[in-house]
Amino acid sequence: VWDQVKEANPQETGSISNTTLGSGVAFPSGHVIQIVSHTDTTERSNANPAGTALEAVSKLITSTVANSKFYMTSTLSISVADSHMGWGLFLNGLATASNLLFTASHSDTTGSGNGWHGNYIAPGNVVYLNPSISFLYTPSSHSVGTDFTFYTGGMGYAGSRLTTVNRNSNSHSGRSTITIFEVMP
Repeated sequence: VWDQVKEANPQETGSISNTTLGSGVAFPSGHVIQIVSHTDTTERSNANPAGTALEAVSKLITSTVANSKFYMTSTLSISVADSHMGWGLFLNGLATASNLLFTASHSDTTGSGNGWHGNYIAPGNVVYLNPSISFLYTPSSHSVGTDFTFYTGGMGYAGSRLTTVNRNSNSHSGRSTITIFEVMP
């Protein structure tokens, strides 16, 4: 009887839970394997920030596939007074040239001067911004279980007086977010 019902209605529906895929299952290149995200509302400031990055938000992701790629999107809340500001995306630490993965323009990976996407703020002024970053990171190689911690941060340079992250205005209600997608190689 089952075979007759199955032949009459070949589309079956249902759900599966608590199931492990076998080792023979292969996902196509570009398939999203896992997604992690984090929102940070902790306000951080640096009174003399030239060349020092402030963490706006960070998140650790552990690879589940060897040689996978990581696509990040992040929005950060940053303010600066009296000079220049920048923002960037870092891997496994802040404020060193080797850790800077991305800055929106003027990229020279030095982490200072024009190494950051920057805005000039005239003396006596404070500017509040919410820039967004999207970036695909392709490590040269890594094994399953490798930890990657991605940060977005802000930095003042060239004589900045005060840089603050996770602050939108005088109401101190800023927040920064990061979402990381692990992608099949």
